[in-house]
Amino acid sequence: MKLLKMLLSAKREPADNKVGIQDVIENLRLLSKGESDIAEFYQLCGDVFADERDFWHQLATSEQSHADMVLRMADLVEKEPRKYRPGRSFSVVLARLFRAHVHGLVEKMRKGEIQKKELVAIAADIENSVVELNYGDLVKTDVPEFIAMARTLDEETGEHREAFEKRMK
Repeated sequence: MKLLKMLLSAKREPADNKVGIQDVIENLRLLSKGESDIAEFYQLCGDVFADERDFWHQLATSEQSHADMVLRMADLVEKEPRKYRPGRSFSVVLARLFRAHVHGLVEKMRKGEIQKKELVAIAADIENSVVELNYGDLVKTDVPEFIAMARTLDEETGEHREAFEKRMK
């Protein structure tokens, strides 16, 4: 399942010369949609497994906050593109495959095809993949607001990963 991890680890080098700032903006918007997809999945997990509703809904809220933050980052780049430059590149195709995978998980959850005992491992895999993203590497800038949001995203995603690792033990 580690599609997002593949997406990002496959190309650790800087974006090539063909990647422009508009690509960066579109990539951020695509990643925001991915964060929203994860939020939808976690929300559904809480709806299905009512005994853990608060845990899953809290994660869903956090993921939706991440989606909103990434959109704000894209808006910052769009408003003042000269203050930003492409950072590490990644595969848009694999990002779309990751989204399709999460959509598939949502459908499986709706159909009752995911067991509670599998859920934490699935979610941990999602978070481990997203940890690899490192938003601060995708865009190079000195804009403090952008840097702070990237740092927040990376820290909170790491906290999610740790929470799932603890639950798996």
